[in-house]
Amino acid sequence: MDLEHKAIARLQEAAKLSEFYYQKPLLLTCSGGKDSEVCLELCRRAGVPFEAIHSLTTADAPETVYHVRKVFRRLELEGVKCEILHPRYKGQPTSMWALIPQKLMPPTRTVRYCCQVLKEGCGKNRCVVLGVRSAESQNRSDAGVAERPGKSKREKQVFDFDNGDKGIISPCQMKAKIKIHPIVDWTDRDEIIVLLPDRTAGSVVKALDVLEKKYGRRKFRRTFKTITCDNGSEFADCQGMEHTHYGRGPRTKIYYCHPYSAYERGSNENANGLIRRFFPKGTDFSKVTKKAVRQVQDWMNQYPRKILG
Repeated sequence: MDLEHKAIARLQEAAKLSEFYYQKPLLLTCSGGKDSEVCLELCRRAGVPFEAIHSLTTADAPETVYHVRKVFRRLELEGVKCEILHPRYKGQPTSMWALIPQKLMPPTRTVRYCCQVLKEGCGKNRCVVLGVRSAESQNRSDAGVAERPGKSKREKQVFDFDNGDKGIISPCQMKAKIKIHPIVDWTDRDEIIVLLPDRTAGSVVKALDVLEKKYGRRKFRRTFKTITCDNGSEFADCQGMEHTHYGRGPRTKIYYCHPYSAYERGSNENANGLIRRFFPKGTDFSKVTKKAVRQVQDWMNQYPRKILG
């Protein structure tokens, strides 16, 4: 069974639990991101009844909020109940900007009160569908297909949903909140295209420095565990590419293909083939804009891939 049909089967089973124990349809959380959009489409394909909610974080881009409202209008015309939730903290309306002075600090990777207050409080006494993937971050690496959240990670219950774990029945009987992650085992292969001013080794190292600053040291190392290059002169500075921008230590491991062995970096060659549809060999990249490159990158990241299920 491929990943799509496995996710659909999970939703169909979860819908049965929700209807039998909660007497309500599944509750789909819609953030406006790609993963929640995938879950929405999977719910359609699964043919299960569902309701949709969006937690207004007050920190999302306006375009994201507009998109969610547009999707909700379409769903409501199809008979799906939709609701946009406004955040509350200690019984009072709040926002990201109101929380920061109350908490005396902005949210960080380790202190993520923003998610706890603005997003994770919804769905009480419901069977909730979320677009969580274990490949997203270290924090979600232990996510299961079905979970009962706790006050801490230690109190969280993870159920072997795919193999009919009967342990999930007890919390369902109590109408406790259950999280369903139908795409938890899906991976992604987002393409990153960077427009370089020239084909020098220095420009390649600088591009990696920019990416490391953008992702942060930990996420960069987790995302780019290894990089496989050809033997072009632009990849000659192995030490510069491997060495972190943040002081000492490596940020990745560089490998070089054998001569005339492009198959050793097959994914990259396939990506190059897609890029050539828009920028054929001989293209003068000094006349290509960053916006045009970004459009190609976005197209590639929405292009269906068999390897992604």
